[in-house]
Amino acid sequence: LFVVYRIIIHDKQKALVPLLFLILITYPTSFFYGAVYNDALFFLLASLTIYFSRQKNFLLASIVASFAMLTRLNALALVFLILFEYLEIPWGGLRPGSGEGEGARLRAVARQRWWNLEIKSKLTLKEIFRSKVFFVGLVPLTFIGYLIYIQNLSGNWQDFFTSMKVWNQSEPTIPLQVAYRYLKIFLTVPPSALVFWVAVFEFLSVLFYLAMLVFSFRKIRLSYWIFFAVSILIPSLTGTFAGMPRYGLHIYPFFLSIALFLQSKPLRFKLAYFAVSLVLFLFAITLFTRGYFVS
Repeated sequence: LFVVYRIIIHDKQKALVPLLFLILITYPTSFFYGAVYNDALFFLLASLTIYFSRQKNFLLASIVASFAMLTRLNALALVFLILFEYLEIPWGGLRPGSGEGEGARLRAVARQRWWNLEIKSKLTLKEIFRSKVFFVGLVPLTFIGYLIYIQNLSGNWQDFFTSMKVWNQSEPTIPLQVAYRYLKIFLTVPPSALVFWVAVFEFLSVLFYLAMLVFSFRKIRLSYWIFFAVSILIPSLTGTFAGMPRYGLHIYPFFLSIALFLQSKPLRFKLAYFAVSLVLFLFAITLFTRGYFVS
């Protein structure tokens, strides 16, 4: 939370702090932060990567991201965050007080300036080495190193992937195909079965992520948005949405998007959101503490 606070301050969005923190701690699966899972650790490392990237300290950002890579596979998304933060592609909404036409013109001018003046210098070897952004290669190298470790341990580096067969997550699958599988669950599994409601929970989580991705398009930093999108894409390619309600816990830009969405909404809308969130929280933690699979 302290690291998240520092990111918000750096981004000059201090007014969002109370709302964002409340969203984060009442999120339906936030109890996993206090469980014996790696979600809290990954969230810390991912948020530190964001913070150091915003500080333009790409060496520290890459080192922390490589530790995150030892925690969860979706740390690969941090590579995109670091690279896009380095490039600083013009992105975002309208300038306050400007009309749509004026805002579009300003964005076009900014993009042209970035392309003509900044991209050329940032893609030179001199600037790449000066900025130390090339250290981002530590992240995929860490993953390769872990595969080598598994090879030495078990004699088969592919165990990293084949071990996920128990969760039906060992083969890449198109997300639309996964969604079709869930629709079949809703049509064939009786609502009296717990697996039906767990599937509903997982499917609704995916829809919520997509809604926040669409909403936050051009409303948050491009590096944040790319990190958010890739973080959701990676687990959705595994053939199932199992665990998806928990994966949002890893993504600071996801919580930022919710805060920005709720910020302008009337009080009754905010209360409705938190009421639904707390009901789902109670649903999930009641099952989890009784030993049932939730996420």
